[in-house]
Amino acid sequence: MAIRYSLPLKVFQYLAIIAGLFQKPYKDKYTALDRNLKRGMRLAELYEPYVFFKGIFDDTNSEKLQIAARETCSEADAFNFDPTSVNWEAYMMDVHFPGLVKYVLK
Repeated sequence: MAIRYSLPLKVFQYLAIIAGLFQKPYKDKYTALDRNLKRGMRLAELYEPYVFFKGIFDDTNSEKLQIAARETCSEADAFNFDPTSVNWEAYMMDVHFPGLVKYVLK
């Protein structure tokens, strides 16, 4: 756990114990803050590979293949994979996000 987030919480816990103030309101506040911190750290660890992903996607070969298929016209319609023909907004709203909610965010 990142020390810059957990350190203030630990200081709060120790001061409350030393001062004898670790009564119900303070304990509840500490528990809620600790729970939120742990949840945030879990989410940060979960999404870290996606946030700091340094991959490069190159579609040069697929563009060359699409041009070659258009020139021969033999199988151009059967293997249409033009990404500009996809309605990305409809895909994200109707397929991708509902799938995330159903299978990932259980």
